Amino acid sequence: ETAVFHHLSCNADQIWYYKDSRGLEIDFVVSQVDQTLALYQVCYDITDQKTLRREITALKKIGKKINCSQLYLVTMSSPTKLIVTPEVTVVDAASFFLG
Repeated sequence: ETAVFHHLSCNADQIWYYKDSRGLEIDFVVSQVDQTLALYQVCYDITDQKTLRREITALKKIGKKINCSQLYLVTMSSPTKLIVTPEVTVVDAASFFLG
């Protein structure tokens, strides 16, 4: 998570953590002025379906709540960039840092 934060902070005006009243969390909310640009969850391993579902659910629900459609899940376990759902893009860490 620290490495992802550092990478995001090189290009973002504001980065913050978000947790709602139901306990759903987003690791990084990237924004500029009054506009939310993207939400990022960082999860080392998404091979467990329960873990994947938790991360995707948080992104989708909070994205809808704060009106953000750029939803990303950064992970070490995915070998390539792929779409898990139409709303969420899963990116392997190497592609995230190099892309």
